[in-house]
Amino acid sequence: MKRELNLEITNLHGSAQFPREITVDKPKISRKKTRTVKKTDIDITTSRTIEEATSEKEVVLVNSFKYEDGKPVVRLGGAYGKFVGLLKQAGIVLATANPNITKTSVLNLIPAIQVIPEWTVLELNGSEIYTEKGLVGVNSYIGGKSSQKPTTWDIIPKCTTGVMMIYPDAFDALVKEMLGMAENLNFAERRRARVKILSGI
Repeated sequence: MKRELNLEITNLHGSAQFPREITVDKPKISRKKTRTVKKTDIDITTSRTIEEATSEKEVVLVNSFKYEDGKPVVRLGGAYGKFVGLLKQAGIVLATANPNITKTSVLNLIPAIQVIPEWTVLELNGSEIYTEKGLVGVNSYIGGKSSQKPTTWDIIPKCTTGVMMIYPDAFDALVKEMLGMAENLNFAERRRARVKILSGI
């Protein structure tokens, strides 16, 4: 069975696999200096406080995208593709809600689904990639406690792309259900992107 899908992806975050560098201003640091002067001829001591603000530059790594011929591309197909991962998660959710679908049947089906091409070009259609700084949870080295680390991403607010799915005909009904559930789930980097299937179901 072959199924050609046209997809709309929103809120797609860049990956740490494809970093780029930007130079930004560090937060300004204010320092106060007090200067004391004693005038011996009139026996008077005076003080004057001077406030100084310093600004420095720093290089920040931005989680960005892979580019081919000037256009961003994303890995949707292949064993580690983001769309394949989304289908797997959709199938597991279905298995939880539907007693006629088992998690085992879903996991056995996923290797039989081909999503091609592995890397797909993202069409921005007038959307502009923007850069945003946020916090991401990380494990600290002290006590294994969760902490927050500032991270910067390139973000595509909306784009379109297309893939071809190839799988055994006998699983067509289950694949359709998985595609329907996939539209209700977050996926990709930071699990913040959403997909809408424009055509193909």
